[in-house]
Amino acid sequence: MTFDKRKYVKEYYEKHKEHLLVYHREYNKIWFQKNKRRIADKHRLHKEERNKMDLQRRKKVKIEALSHYSGGIPKCSFCGTTELVILCLDHINGGGRTERRKLGISGGVNFLSYLRSHNYPEGYQVLCYNCNARKTFSELPAFQP
Repeated sequence: MTFDKRKYVKEYYEKHKEHLLVYHREYNKIWFQKNKRRIADKHRLHKEERNKMDLQRRKKVKIEALSHYSGGIPKCSFCGTTELVILCLDHINGGGRTERRKLGISGGVNFLSYLRSHNYPEGYQVLCYNCNARKTFSELPAFQP
């Protein structure tokens, strides 16, 4: 019988999961305190690269969420515009600010990531900024209750 290291590590982790989580949390906290200056220097040195990668990540998360709620190509569910820059996610029944505050999420990509991690729950639609503003002020007949 051969020794299966992956199986052993997995079983060990499952058996000692709580202890390991606490240990690693404390270890990381101490490590970041000790290396704060080094991390800041590294971030300053690679600022442009990090900003570029972060922009790509945010754009990808936005496209994924809008595609899901549009059922394919991201488009406004009222006027049909596909201009990604002006598309946003709308709470169908309102109450978006209240929900984000309750969750402790500011909005933007953080909220879209939250939706992705919860398998894109129902109750949202894609609107362009113009249609979203019209809905807010109840100017569009299709949005009248």
